Amino acid sequence: MKLNLSYNFRSRNTILEYVNSIFSNIMDNNLGEVEYTEEEELRCGSEYVNNDSVKDLYSPKILKYEYSKDLYNEFPTMTEIEVEAFVIVQEIKQLINSGITIFDSNKKDTRAIRYSDIVILLRSVNPYAKKYCEILNKCGILAYSDQSVEYMNDKSISDVYALLNVTDNPYQDIYLAQVMKNKVYAFNEKEITKIKKSRYGLYNDLINYKENKLLENNELLECKIKRLIDDLTAIRNFAKVNTLEKILFYAMTKSGFYYVSENQELLKRLYALAVECHKKGINDVSGFLNFIKSKKKKDKDIISEILKTQSLDSVNVMSIHKSKGLEFPVVILAGCSRKFNIEETKNRLLIDRDLGFGIEYISDINKTYHKHITKNALSLSIKRQNLSEEMRILYVALTRAKEKLIMVGKEPDKKDVLIVDDAKNYFDWILPNSDNSIQNIIKASEFSSVISSYISESKKQIKKEENFDKTAYFQDIMARLGYEYPYIEETTLNRKVSVTELAKYKSKNYDIEEFYNQYKTTIKKRPEFLNKSGSKQNAAEKGTMMHKIMASIELKKLNERKYVDFIRLKINDEEIFEYIKAFISSPVYTIICQADKVFKERVFFMPVNTSYISLITGQTYEKEHSILLQGVIDCLCIKDNHAVIIDYKTDNVKQGNEKEHALMYLNQLEIYSKAVEEIMGIKVESKIIYFFKTNSHIDLNLL
Repeated sequence: MKLNLSYNFRSRNTILEYVNSIFSNIMDNNLGEVEYTEEEELRCGSEYVNNDSVKDLYSPKILKYEYSKDLYNEFPTMTEIEVEAFVIVQEIKQLINSGITIFDSNKKDTRAIRYSDIVILLRSVNPYAKKYCEILNKCGILAYSDQSVEYMNDKSISDVYALLNVTDNPYQDIYLAQVMKNKVYAFNEKEITKIKKSRYGLYNDLINYKENKLLENNELLECKIKRLIDDLTAIRNFAKVNTLEKILFYAMTKSGFYYVSENQELLKRLYALAVECHKKGINDVSGFLNFIKSKKKKDKDIISEILKTQSLDSVNVMSIHKSKGLEFPVVILAGCSRKFNIEETKNRLLIDRDLGFGIEYISDINKTYHKHITKNALSLSIKRQNLSEEMRILYVALTRAKEKLIMVGKEPDKKDVLIVDDAKNYFDWILPNSDNSIQNIIKASEFSSVISSYISESKKQIKKEENFDKTAYFQDIMARLGYEYPYIEETTLNRKVSVTELAKYKSKNYDIEEFYNQYKTTIKKRPEFLNKSGSKQNAAEKGTMMHKIMASIELKKLNERKYVDFIRLKINDEEIFEYIKAFISSPVYTIICQADKVFKERVFFMPVNTSYISLITGQTYEKEHSILLQGVIDCLCIKDNHAVIIDYKTDNVKQGNEKEHALMYLNQLEIYSKAVEEIMGIKVESKIIYFFKTNSHIDLNLL
């Protein structure tokens, strides 16, 4: 049984017809290992692309540029890769301005083409992708590749990377100089040279200038140095006590690098990378820098996946292998004239799974060697296998396009008709099987002016950036970054505080971070098998269980024998039941029985000022703020318009130490008392701590 996969549901009919016309002429069982007949030909399966009324606009296109060093006299160092990159720049700009529309599968409608719809496919991204991205970015087209090294070429990332290196070790002059030249600090080469006079490092010189005030006649430069040193000191101190993602965020915002960046989206992705590293256990700046510099493929893939700017309007540069299974509205296949790699056939020893191995014949007499017939046979076999693989890769590249297919390469020097088996590059297969109407030759004499315009425009932009009023810019940055939020203290306050946490406060600082760290951890439930008889509960679990039981039972019925027997059937913990029996005989239970009203687990919310919190914790606040206090009273008894507060404790207290232990909860009961008196308007005459362990109680009002 043969599964027919000839229907293509992504590409326009014009593209499929073109692909069929090429591979029906070059692919067979010997080369390509598939007999490309009508049965294997691709058929259009997408309804929305069947309308070819604008066939010429969406027809495949071949760009052949002339190249030799003699033709580009104005640019003697211009390489073939650079010329090809400029050809692609010109084509992309024409595409964007042409008004061509593409079908958006998400919106189910057509829209104008964007940079993000375009992909540049390469047989190999090394070393070409770096140069493509560099030239496209200089010409105003945002581009990225799959190589993590590309992100270091972005100025925003590069400057933050330098700042992190200085945070880790300020005695790195190159990184420190890069930080100083950023727009925020705006040091120029002349100023850096003036500062760097000793052999002890640039950082030491900056400290010396700041402390000894050696620049009394240059107020602006002195201000720059002070600002830089203060920022670096603050960032380095912050890095000592915080996690990685907080350090990066603080460094980018404190320095101002994020605010002046032209690519803030990429810096946000760098922050996302720091968060991911934190999850993997990388918590310091040094570890993060080592991760970014890592040569491991796994690490580079993580960096590439997080930092890639696919959501932005940018052109993607990737390998054909990476594009397998993907689809793109516009595909530009670059490097079509680049030669195939046939180095494998030149090895001294050739190995084939079917033909065995072949070596060179060595003559001991004549001291010479030459190819043996077996090696020639293996060389031809390996060459055919490699060409078959290249043909299949070309097939993948051409079938990635949905709307528009563009192929770019150098104009061949010779136009002889070649045998399919003798192909040296993709153009040797593409050009003979393509109509002349889609082949466009770009003359060097005409294109030189285009390259000149792009280069001059790029230089103008650089010059414009260099000539801006640094003094005014610096003062503006200082004014913005020097702004202090007037309510900064309120950002550290937790607006809702529990009485339990407040009562536990001793000498440590009480802020939002502590609260966050306590509650961000998930509480894991005890597995069912651990709750079987015989497994002991810990103190916290037993305390929780005791409070739940006391909240659920009818307290005034505990003096009835039938009700006690009923509870006995429900409680299978002998120790807890003994606690309840002892509680019934205690004076505290008598208070409950004599009360007019009994409230269990009484929840209250009470607004208080920070001055009240300060009385309990000792922590001071510059301004008065309002905080919501929350608490739960275990048992509240009301009689004759007076209240008695009872707080149950399952602490492991020793007989005779109850009074000393009860004083630990004095703050907590004081807050309960204040809440009852202010909310209910009745006086609290007793605040009782009851210990189940010793069946004893302490009235804090009597201490």
